[in-house]
Amino acid sequence: MFKYCPFCGQKLVSAGSIVFKYCPECGGQLENINAKQVEAPPAEIKREEEHKLMQTAAVAGPEISIEAKQFFDKLKGKLPGSNICLAAELPPAVSSQPDFTYYSLILKSCDNKEELAHALKQVLTRSFLAIRMAIDNMPGILVYKGKVDGIVPIVKVLRTENAGFSIVPGNFNFKMNVACIFPNFNSLFPEVQSLIKGLPLNLWLGENILGVFPDVYQEALGEKNKGALVISDQALYFVYRQNYAAYSSVVIPYTGIEQLFLEEGQAYDGLIIGYKDGRDEDMLVIADELILSKAYEVSHKALKNQQNSIWIKSVCPKCGHAENHALDDETADEKCLYCDKKFQKTLVKNECV
Repeated sequence: MFKYCPFCGQKLVSAGSIVFKYCPECGGQLENINAKQVEAPPAEIKREEEHKLMQTAAVAGPEISIEAKQFFDKLKGKLPGSNICLAAELPPAVSSQPDFTYYSLILKSCDNKEELAHALKQVLTRSFLAIRMAIDNMPGILVYKGKVDGIVPIVKVLRTENAGFSIVPGNFNFKMNVACIFPNFNSLFPEVQSLIKGLPLNLWLGENILGVFPDVYQEALGEKNKGALVISDQALYFVYRQNYAAYSSVVIPYTGIEQLFLEEGQAYDGLIIGYKDGRDEDMLVIADELILSKAYEVSHKALKNQQNSIWIKSVCPKCGHAENHALDDETADEKCLYCDKKFQKTLVKNECV
């Protein structure tokens, strides 16, 4: 008795002792055929074998893809400008962050410590000496786990004074390392990794890193202090090793930048930074054309976006009515228009560049 029709491959399902004399599918006579004479596998069996082969290929496919990617990554590493580290995928326009109750402020830099201390004294309930000590400790924690109503006035002062800072929502992860903050950190040159690791971790807390660009130096510091350019959603960071000894950084917040533009075809090619306060333009010299063009593209988008990078989300605890408004919006309502309940506020970070 055949399990499959040798003519069409149809599976022959028998019920009890019933033996098919003819195939119910094609009508082929099965009675006088010797099973040993049938050498070719039925079509159904062939289909099953093809299905198994496809399953095997499906399992092997990812492994082959991984090997191919590793091979091409090695080739790309030999090309000019290949060691650019970018965020792999840009997040949505307004991130779907959980609603945090507490926020911490990390102070990274400022132009004038004395002026910043006096300005912060107007919004912080602590002594001038304590404020000045916090500023001298940069990069460090300025405010630890404050609520939105207390954080917003401080943020406004920091922006006005052109201070570099970041906001860390919720609890601190004290076990965090730079590899958790920087995308594709392990793919960077060892020298660039050392520059980033050599600086205090507080410098990177709260930052959304958009790109890391090697072989950069600040014109004012000279080529002997060559380092890397780190572009975040809040600032430009030039990191280097001063005179091949101490690790140093120059923090340039977007709040103080008037414009960014390229300088090409002159003695040096680089990224020109124009400041709002009228000080002399600064230049980050970048010899590699690919690195220069990509650094300009990423930094220009981040600068354009920074004005609306932090929003306040106000939600009515009774009816659920929600409103979003800019941090500097003085016309925002404190209470719900529908039930007159005071809004509960959270900060929302606009991460799209």
